This record gives sequence, C-alpha cells and structure tokens, in this order.
Amino acid sequence: MAVRFDAMGLLDLAAAKSGKLAKLPKQLATFQAEPSTPGEKLFPQLPVLEDLKALVKANPVDPFLYASLAAMLGGLSSGPGLVMGLLRAVSDDEVVVRLFLPKRPQPNQKPEPLYFQVKRGHGALAIANKWVGPKAPPWLALLAAVYYSYIKDRKAYYERKDLGGADNAAFLLLYGKDSSKADYGDEEASGGAATTRKPGDSSAAAKGMLDKILGLPDGKPDAEFCAEYVFGESKAGGRRTKEWLAWIKQFAIKPATGLRGSLTQESVSKRKEFRKWLQEKPGLSAEAKSRLLLCLESNGVLSADEKERYSASVLAVWNQIEKALAARSSVALELRPDDPDRALLTDKDSCVAEVVALAQRDLPTGDKRPNRALRYLLLQTRQSRPGGDRKFAWVVKDDVQVLTEVPGAKAQYWMELDVALSRGVRVLGGASAIAVLEPVAAAESFETDLRVLERKQR
Repeated sequence: MAVRFDAMGLLDLAAAKSGKLAKLPKQLATFQAEPSTPGEKLFPQLPVLEDLKALVKANPVDPFLYASLAAMLGGLSSGPGLVMGLLRAVSDDEVVVRLFLPKRPQPNQKPEPLYFQVKRGHGALAIANKWVGPKAPPWLALLAAVYYSYIKDRKAYYERKDLGGADNAAFLLLYGKDSSKADYGDEEASGGAATTRKPGDSSAAAKGMLDKILGLPDGKPDAEFCAEYVFGESKAGGRRTKEWLAWIKQFAIKPATGLRGSLTQESVSKRKEFRKWLQEKPGLSAEAKSRLLLCLESNGVLSADEKERYSASVLAVWNQIEKALAARSSVALELRPDDPDRALLTDKDSCVAEVVALAQRDLPTGDKRPNRALRYLLLQTRQSRPGGDRKFAWVVKDDVQVLTEVPGAKAQYWMELDVALSRGVRVLGGASAIAVLEPVAAAESFETDLRVLERKQR
C-alpha cells in the first residue's frame, strides 16, 4: 500500500482547536526563532530510516527516541505516513507538532494529545542543543525541539517507573500507546508485591535469614533455604549449596558474638566487611560469593557503601556496548565452545551470540542508585524453548526477595554483566560483529566500525 505524501505533513488538526493548544515549554517559548525560508518544505521527501542518522550524531545519543522512530521507519510500510502524522504546517512559518500526555494507557480510555504550535525556525534549537546533528531533516529537528523541551530532564523522564521502561516512555510520548517493550513490573508479572527493607535492616525477618545462612545459633545452616533462596538450586544437594556448607564449617561460632569466625556485630551488616570475611579462607567460588552477597543485600541484611557494583574494567566494556547499540551498530559476544547456553544462543557450529539490548534491575531495598543496579546483556536466542525466553524479576517467596528467572515475551536471553564477561571470550562491535554474525551480509548503513573489545577470560 503506497504511503500518501504531503510536504506539509499529515497530522489531523480536527481536534487541535486554539483552545486545545498546549502551552509551549519555557525553552521553546523563549527561543528566538528565525523566520523560515520562503518555500521551505517541512518534508522535502518521504521520511526514511536514513533520516535518523541525525539522531546518531546527537550528543549525547538518545537510543530511546531513535528506537521509537525507527520502529515506524524501519519495518512498517505505513511507517512513513505515521511519522508524517506527527506534524502539520499550518502556514509558511507555523507548524503544529503533536505529542501525547505520557501516562500508562487504560482500557477504554483514549490517549490525551498535546498540540504545540511552533515556528519552523524552532528546529534550530534542537541543532544548537545537539539534540540532533547539524544536517537533520527539518521535520526531525522540529520534532526533537518540541520533544526534549517538553520532557526537560531526559534522565529523570526515562527513569520514571510509571511509563513501562525508557523505550516505552519515548513510544508513549510519540504515539500515545504502549510499544512491545512496555514493562511496568506489575505484581501479576513479578509474583507478588515487593517487601522493601532498608539496608542493614535489623528486623526479625532479616536476622532470621542471616541465621539460616550462617547456621546460628546451633551451627547448622538451613540447607534447603540456602538452596532455594540463595543459590537458585532445586534441592539441598546442589553443587553451590554443598560448596557453601563445606566452607562455613571452617569457622567456629564465637560465644562472645554469636557469630562465625572474625565476623563482628559491626561488620555483619556491612557488605564490604562481609565480602572480606568471605575471602578469609579458600574454597568458596566467585559465583557462590556473588549469590550470597546479592541475596543479603537485596533483602536489606547488608548495607552497601561501595560507589560501584562493577569494576572499572567491566563498566568500560558496558559503556562501549551501550554506545555501539545507541549508534545502531551490531554487537556480538563470543562464548567458549563449552558454554552451557551456547546451543540456545548461537547458530550451529558457532560460538557467537548477538547482543541486541541492555537492561538494568534495581534492588528492592529502596536504594535506587544507578551504580548499585544489576546490569544485563540481552542476547538474541536462536531457537525457541518451552516457556518463552528468559528475563529476571524480583519475586517474593515467604517474605524473601528472590531474583528469579521468568519467561520473557521476546526471543531474548538475559545474562548478568559479570557472568557474561566471565563466560565470554571477546566482545565484538560494528563490522567485526557482522563478520561473525552474518559473514555474507553487506556492510552496515553507517560507515563506522566499533573497535574490537577484548576481555580476557577470568
């Protein structure tokens, strides 16, 4: 079906009467827009995916606005018409841009449109603020000027918990409905309402959890509790549970403190000190330590003073991947041949999995510091499996917060950042990634190649 083209735009202005025009945000209202050039077209041509290169040249790049527009221009035959339906030139110098009130859609309730009447020259605001590149198409510069002036603080807007995630927050504002990436974290999806405890919680529930893990006061840890709630194993005889039970026996309970070994009343509630104690004697794997610390911190038993959950070297790789995905470059993670998930994530006879997105999970303790959030690589699955593909959610089991694998709606497999980089041999980007993911594919539309990111096996 051919897309109707109108250089003036396709926005239906039947409902945009003068009384319904939205007040211009301060940044737009105070900007001195130059008069437009006579005969200048709002849409010099039908909008195409290539137009979005101007968003890749923004500083900083906004992957969420890009993804929302690319969803229309990159795959739908009607997409260009839908994008043109966001704007309408009403005169040689005046343009109406429509957004929607950003709120979660409700059944049988229409989205609330926001009509902003601006001058064509307002597109210069987006270029001056580096929201778009200097050669942005007129329609894209104008849309970006209204979009960013309206949301003001980009970081705060995308972090709103009531908009179904950052991707969906952008989609809601442009189209007034949820995208396929909407994730509101509903109780029905997560298994129950979160039980929030403050870090270092001294409540009976928090203390009881610590007693079961450390085996206090009788010296016998609760093996079944450790298996199910700490190590994610179905039975007490699991490998990690056995490892913990053998390791903890090395420490006698001291009558003076009622704790094991060198643990003191002051250090037992501090993550940094507890981690030092876990390193006192050999025999406990890095994976077991990580699971113990996460279980205790996510339930408020341990307080965390560290600035970052991840090391500087790990964060450097994360930042490179984030930049590459924002620029629409391909990214690949090369797994070891003996990786247990290789068959699920890679093509036959390959060890390379495609990284398609990133995700984060805050701890359910009220601590919303971004540097304490868990980070995940979202890998494209290569074959279906019963129950859908995996993601992680906080689920309450018997008053314990448990990070649980749950079915996902997309063919994506969540792998925690540290785990991914310890199991991965290399991270590749740009043309290097395409060469291993699709050896016969043509070069990407962007003439850039992310350098190869190497990470040694740990």
